[in-house]
Amino acid sequence: KFGDGTSWCEHIGDLMEHPEKAVYNPDSDPVNLVRKCTKYYIDNNQDRCAVAPPNIDCPVDILYMLRGSGIYMDFIDNPDVVKQLLNSIADGVKQFRDEMWGMIPLYEGGTFNAWMNWWVPQRTALAGADLFCTCSLDTYREFGFGVHQQMAKSCGRAWFHLHNLGLHLVPAIAEMENLLCLELSEDPNVEIKGLDLLNRVKSQVPQELVIKVAVRPKEFVDALEAGILPGNTIYDVCEENYLDIDYWDIDYANSLMDKVRKYRN
Repeated sequence: KFGDGTSWCEHIGDLMEHPEKAVYNPDSDPVNLVRKCTKYYIDNNQDRCAVAPPNIDCPVDILYMLRGSGIYMDFIDNPDVVKQLLNSIADGVKQFRDEMWGMIPLYEGGTFNAWMNWWVPQRTALAGADLFCTCSLDTYREFGFGVHQQMAKSCGRAWFHLHNLGLHLVPAIAEMENLLCLELSEDPNVEIKGLDLLNRVKSQVPQELVIKVAVRPKEFVDALEAGILPGNTIYDVCEENYLDIDYWDIDYANSLMDKVRKYRN
């Protein structure tokens, strides 16, 4: 249920006293509505669009929605209840996700995600550590890492979304099994970004891990022509704060892609 405040939904005030309230109900009205909508688009629009599962893959985000900023004190006051809630929510997420993936077909052998705007082979879970960006690495290891690892293993792979503010969590994320990609989400007014950010993170993670990073157009073109673009990377070429590049025409974009293909070869 959406609330009137700045959070995504109305908080459950007594959630710590009654953690049994955080139980997935497959027969609830919202789930039935999503189920009905998903089936409609699969049955009637297969020739016009791909269907992406709703973005509810991360139990940590869901707990924050239900609890609000009080969750930070719960790490100290109610650690066992927090872990119980995360495990319960993770079970519900898996039930819902498995049902959606049972309905939604693979597209060219892969899955779309509407929020992150990507396609990946097979099935992939979405995980994120927004909640832990202002927490210590030890707090993330205690409360977040296990849930994220559980989601990655249950799907076979995971795409991890991380803000610049959470770069201190990279050593733990780098240990995660079945991690497909680490997406670095650029925040406003950060000191390190683009290729500098990429090189810093690359030095802390396994070589085979794919990194997604935002880069400015000039920075990307200069590095491409100089032959110094690191591989195994997804480059989101955009203006500051992810604004579109409105001064590139299609011919220039195509010529740039030709350079990229030659660079890759």
